[in-house]
Amino acid sequence: MEYTEKFKEKYTEKAKKYNLPAFEEINSDLFLNDFLNDRKYVPENILGFVRVKLVELLGSWINFLHSFIMPNPQSAILMKDYEATNEDDKKKIIKMIQDIMISQRETILIGLEKDEKKDAEFLKKYYKLWNDIKPKLAEITQRNIDNWKKGEPEEVAEKLGR
Repeated sequence: MEYTEKFKEKYTEKAKKYNLPAFEEINSDLFLNDFLNDRKYVPENILGFVRVKLVELLGSWINFLHSFIMPNPQSAILMKDYEATNEDDKKKIIKMIQDIMISQRETILIGLEKDEKKDAEFLKKYYKLWNDIKPKLAEITQRNIDNWKKGEPEEVAEKLGR
């Protein structure tokens, strides 16, 4: 717990300075406690560290989302997901991918510049994006789950090429 407390103290100073989300809020999404206590250190560049963790979270959705708009045709599983995705969902997915990819590219530039204020601006912008897309991700994921529940196992097996 000692690493988390040290980090929280440093982050809270920066959060006040730049009007960032509270530590508890970002920790609930980024699991900073686990990482800090596992590694047993507090990074020097607090905001840069949080930026990287946020980018990892956003980036973790890219392949899942991409498979709904351009699946590997050799994967019967991905093709089943793709075929069940309506055009409205595909438009939402494309927009989310676009926003996430912009975050992935912007973080590279910010990492090169080593500017705390730019880290803070990035965190505000993309933490808001994360909170905006969470309900959309949940909606699309639930529809995907519902699609997998349809049909008897024999029908699903047939669609999967068995």
